[in-house]
Parts: sequence; structure tokens; C-alpha cells
Amino acid sequence: MTSDSICTRRVLVACAAAFVLTVATPAFKPVTLKASGALYTVTDLGALNCCYDWASASAAMAINAHGDVAGVTSSSTDPLRTIPFVYHNGTMTPTSDNYGWATSINDSGEVTGFVLLPGQPNVHAFRYRNGAFTDVGALPGFANEFSIGWAINNSGTIAGASNGAAW
Repeated sequence: MTSDSICTRRVLVACAAAFVLTVATPAFKPVTLKASGALYTVTDLGALNCCYDWASASAAMAINAHGDVAGVTSSSTDPLRTIPFVYHNGTMTPTSDNYGWATSINDSGEVTGFVLLPGQPNVHAFRYRNGAFTDVGALPGFANEFSIGWAINNSGTIAGASNGAAW
């Protein structure tokens, strides 16, 4: 069988199942549910510098179980440069004043993302933990080596991309 005929058979089976469920399910009366209170709150995190253009705003990229947020905002020294931040206990703190983004935060407050450090031709992944910034580096093999930290788990392991490869 070709992949086209397999796909066609799967679609026909799915349509038949939907028809059977529609015909076999007795009519029901919709029930209105009443909410018992707010399930969430919305918090304006602000920005470190505002408001030259879209880049000078802020964006939340990740949140942990404690409500700490990692993201990107404008630099307080240059509204055209976006920088990574961590938001904890009502305070937005830059993890670096170099161009970059924070993309993930774990439940211990460790943050990862990427920054363009002085003297580097391309961005590098970083780890920010307890006020300390660490350049994670990049896999070797490219003239302009790069890396991006996309996620960090509760053990502190970072997953990302470097020079076209996952790491």
C-alpha cells in the first residue's frame, strides 16, 4: 500500500468513527458551569526601559512553579538593545546587559537563554544562577560558533542548539 492510500484509509476510518459517535450519542442539554473564583492573576512585569519601539517593551518567555519569570526587555542603558531578565518577588533583574533573551527558568530560579558577549562573533547560551552569569560556550567546528539555551530542567541540565546541532 502507498502512503497516500494509508492516509486515505485513516481519514475514512476517522470520519466513520465521528459519524457513529454523532449518531449513537443521544442529544444532551448543555449545562452552565459557574466559576468558583479567579484561577489566575495577571501581573504587569514592566520593562527596564520604555518605549522607543517594540523592542523596548518586555516579553515573558517562561515561568516556573513559583511564579518567577524569564524573558526579554530593553536595556536600561540602551533602549534599542534587548537583554535577558529574571523576574522574582516583584523585581525585574537583568541577567546581562548584553544583547540576548532568557528563554527558560527552572523551579530553583536558574535561567538559560542566549547573549552576544563582547568579542564574540555570535550568540552563546548562558546559565544564570543566584546572581552569577556563566557563558556555556558552543560546540566547536564553525568559524562563527553559536549556541542557544532553550530549556533548563530542575536538575539544571540545559537543552539547546549549537552550530546546527541539538545538545
